[in-house]
Amino acid sequence: MLTYTPVVVGVDSGGSKTVAVVGDTKGNVLGKGTAGAANPLSVGIERSLENIITAIKNGTAKIKNPEIVSLYIGTAGGWPKVLKDLKKAVKLTTLLRIRGELTVEDDLPIALHSGLPEGDGIVLIVGTGSAAYGVDKQGNKVHVSGWNHLLGETGGYELGLKSLIAATRSYDGRGEKTVLEDIVSRHFALDTFESLPLVIKPPFIDSPKIAALTPLVDQAAMDGDRVAKRLIEEMITEMDCSIRTAATRAGIEKGLRVVLVGSIFRMKYPVLEELKTKVMTWMKDVEFVFPSEEPAMTAFKFALKAARA
Repeated sequence: MLTYTPVVVGVDSGGSKTVAVVGDTKGNVLGKGTAGAANPLSVGIERSLENIITAIKNGTAKIKNPEIVSLYIGTAGGWPKVLKDLKKAVKLTTLLRIRGELTVEDDLPIALHSGLPEGDGIVLIVGTGSAAYGVDKQGNKVHVSGWNHLLGETGGYELGLKSLIAATRSYDGRGEKTVLEDIVSRHFALDTFESLPLVIKPPFIDSPKIAALTPLVDQAAMDGDRVAKRLIEEMITEMDCSIRTAATRAGIEKGLRVVLVGSIFRMKYPVLEELKTKVMTWMKDVEFVFPSEEPAMTAFKFALKAARA
């Protein structure tokens, strides 16, 4: 008779990568796996499921006959319909043995609790896309932005897209000259700049590839390119707007605590310093914190709590 090993799994699936933390029912971490993007709004349910499964498989690679007794998935782009469809897809897959609790939620709660265990504040995630989240005094969730990478959420994708537009304007002479023109040509290995429309066209929706321009724009800004700097400043202004909106809707009038999550906060450009300056014009009593653990680990703890309930 086949014997299975019970495991608890927490997954953080984002716009650029997916991370799974696997452990036993006592809370001991046994493995960790990663995979590609799994935001259903940008890559679709099928590809999201594929990368979630891959991350879990990688995390359980050294475990004999794993059986998931509790699985918590926190996903970017987690609007209600998306969560319902993704949960259904996970339930139906035959590539994972799931015999217990299954929770599919947006990634904002695990991001918030990764920095503020009591959830007493708001979180701003800015990676490929962005969203802000908190809970008001009545316990209602406050969700700001996170629509998808085509509908105005700031982050790496939008920065990359704006860089592409700035490059075309530079090439034409319609806009200020910028090194982004050369950066885009090299990034997409263009024979000539005029071949850009052959690469960036429907059904091209590879948000990670466009978002991958971010470190190049970052370096251009650090090297003094005025256009690159302006694009980053516009992104910071949007981040400030999301924080202010979330704080207002959550009814936080003082003692604001903000968890900052995402690759944008690892840029060379002084994003955090400039964001602080903007926020402090309307909220003097503010504290910015970074996660004390990766969100996937928080997802694992949520899964463990569900298993013990």
